Amino acid sequence: AARADRKAITKEDIEEATIKVVAGPEKKSRVVTEREKKLTSYHEAGHAFITQHYHGLGSIHKVTIVGHGSGSLGLSWEHNDISYLHTKTDLLNNIDILLAGYCAEQLFMHDTSSGVMSDLQRATKTIFEMTTNYGMYPDILYCANSNLSETNKVRVEPVSYTHLRA
Repeated sequence: AARADRKAITKEDIEEATIKVVAGPEKKSRVVTEREKKLTSYHEAGHAFITQHYHGLGSIHKVTIVGHGSGSLGLSWEHNDISYLHTKTDLLNNIDILLAGYCAEQLFMHDTSSGVMSDLQRATKTIFEMTTNYGMYPDILYCANSNLSETNKVRVEPVSYTHLRA
């Protein structure tokens, strides 16, 4: 508000500040090729489409292909209810949302980019936590007891995503 010579803070000011804190400042000066814009558009649209499927249209707050932070070329921002507990279904839906960008790239561009790295890391971390920390898959339960030596810990076998949805 002060930069725009206004005396009051607007809803847009709060939104801009929130996104800047969470995702980093917009990188408007970054040179992005048309191919990267197209790929990023499909990627972010994939996230938005699946978010809307699970949470309704009102849950989509912002989708942009203007990069934020150090490496992103786009951003999908959804309204989140603050929650301390997540069900297995909640976590699987979030994994679907994370993987939707990758799937959209494959479906529409017949290729994928390094832009999926963060989404894949977050999805993998969630699946690992579901099996190791939350006991959501007792048949592949991993002993995460830190008192055990590395040689005595049970090894987590690779699991297909289809198995997790079963």
